Amino acid sequence: MGKKQLWFAIGVLLITNIATLVFFIAKQHSSVPAAMAEKQETVATIGGTSISREDWLHELDQRYGKSVLRDLIDEKVVKQMADKYGVKAPEKEIEQEVKMYKSVLNPMDHENVMNEEQLKREIQTNLLLEELVTKDVSVSEDDMKRYYERNKDLYDLPDAYRISMIVSPTKEEAEKTEQELKDGSHFDVLAMERSIDAESAPQGGDIGYISEQSEEYPAQFLETAKSLKENEWSKPIPYNKKGYAILLLKEKVPGTTYEYQDVKDQIRRQIALEHIENPMNPENFWKEAKVKWFYGGPDEHNN
Repeated sequence: MGKKQLWFAIGVLLITNIATLVFFIAKQHSSVPAAMAEKQETVATIGGTSISREDWLHELDQRYGKSVLRDLIDEKVVKQMADKYGVKAPEKEIEQEVKMYKSVLNPMDHENVMNEEQLKREIQTNLLLEELVTKDVSVSEDDMKRYYERNKDLYDLPDAYRISMIVSPTKEEAEKTEQELKDGSHFDVLAMERSIDAESAPQGGDIGYISEQSEEYPAQFLETAKSLKENEWSKPIPYNKKGYAILLLKEKVPGTTYEYQDVKDQIRRQIALEHIENPMNPENFWKEAKVKWFYGGPDEHNN
């Protein structure tokens, strides 16, 4: 997969995070009995002021309702059009895209790391869309091979490690935290309570994936991650001038070198997309799919 498609996929994934959250909350709300709804369940209090669940859901709808519904429609449209034109997204290619996603994800984007099932579903949708918009574009074997030779580095993926950390200001405090972990405390809970790293602490210490290509964290982080087994934490290690960090290895993604035959279909789509004038957008298929929605007819979806 070329860089353009990869970052497009990541953009789709980030938008879908919001869609999933709001859809889940709305589903919960719809299942609340009428009697409970009438009591205006409180979701937050600020001094003597409260925020009801209904106010909260209304605000979510006002801010994200239209975009969330559009995302849900887009996913259905892509699947229906793929069935109509016999377009497939092979499991092998989905797995390749998952590895590529993890190998290039900036550790500073740890908030956007998705669970495996959601990631695969969104990558499948994106692959189907790419196949749909490029199905009539012809690309020569010579062009694909030249592209591969010019971009071999894109297909040589290093080992990637997803890690979490707890940062303490002193070695003594880090050792106390290590002892609490040994006594059975949960890593993510301690990270939220104790870690002085403002960015990762709210995420339970999760900093995403690091590899040899990462520059955001010291080299010792990668060396430590290599020495750990999954779900194993390290002893406290120096973390620049911030103090000491305890690392937890959550997942190791083995590196892979893809040969031309492994990625030729991805390359074909990449080259074909560069020759398409219209943007790669599921909404281009709305009219064909006869979409009707709450916000208007099929010709009003861009409003």
